[in-house]
Amino acid sequence: MKTAVPRLAPGYVPRPRLLGALAAATAGQVVVVSAPAGYGKTLLLADWVGRGPGATAWVSLDEDDDDDQRLWSTVLTALTGCAAVPAGSSLARLAVPAHPGRDSRFLAAAVNAVDLLAVPLRLVLDDVHVLTAAGPRHGLAALVRDPRPRHLRQARREHPARRGAPGPPAGHPRRRPAGRRRRLNPAVRGRGAGRPWPPARGRPPPTARPRPGRSR
Repeated sequence: MKTAVPRLAPGYVPRPRLLGALAAATAGQVVVVSAPAGYGKTLLLADWVGRGPGATAWVSLDEDDDDDQRLWSTVLTALTGCAAVPAGSSLARLAVPAHPGRDSRFLAAAVNAVDLLAVPLRLVLDDVHVLTAAGPRHGLAALVRDPRPRHLRQARREHPARRGAPGPPAGHPRRRPAGRRRRLNPAVRGRGAGRPWPPARGRPPPTARPRPGRSR
């Protein structure tokens, strides 16, 4: 189900350092979890959702969601399906227009409805890299640039040619208020697992920096 948080697979190994980084993000920050396919981005986020307090709306994206109306219909379904969203919320009454990603009134109404909720609400967009069309990108960029505090988590697949790139891949929103975006790299695996993450431009990624007094 596209709006259900995935279950953790048997044998899943928690990633304490990355879980701590996710938990440390403040309200209003956008967190991008970026790594190649198979490095555990989805399971990391599912683990974080299961451990953390608060309500979460989850959307598992695929290529069919690279359509403006379909994307926002799914996002609204995820939001209204949260226990934290009462039946009388204006989110349930929002109609998705023909071009929601470019409809400023629709986007403002959706953001305002979330702001009126009694408890904070986190939105997770898994596999956000599939959004390449102009409409979905524009709506997502508008959501990211909104200055009001809210939690947004994005998991995207990083193409090997883009490893170490400082920003999101081509076609994804780059403009955002300073200090509102964090990037986590699950490709640096924890104890007992997999290949190391290739350093970017001769430097290890932030999650791979060795601690003083410890050998690698």
